[in-house]
Amino acid sequence: MALSAYEVREENLAVHIIYMESEPESNPTRTAVSKYRGVGQTMVAYGIQLSVDAGFNGDVTLNAKTPELARHYERDFGAFRVPGRATGCGTQISDL
Repeated sequence: MALSAYEVREENLAVHIIYMESEPESNPTRTAVSKYRGVGQTMVAYGIQLSVDAGFNGDVTLNAKTPELARHYERDFGAFRVPGRATGCGTQISDL
């Protein structure tokens, strides 16, 4: 149903979500009605908990695979794009 990988980044004082994937039926950019609602939010919440446990104030970062997913993270999770990212759709999620 879902798979994710996390990295504790001491130099950034955040947890980086290296990889996050769920069933296509859960992707809000691919379907109007999510079959497995909340899967992505749960994976992000786990990253936030890792960040809190590491003393990083709950901050996590991730790279959105597409601009549509970046907009979804901004709109639905309260994420913001990290300035100065040279490639990808760098996004930071804080205080969800």
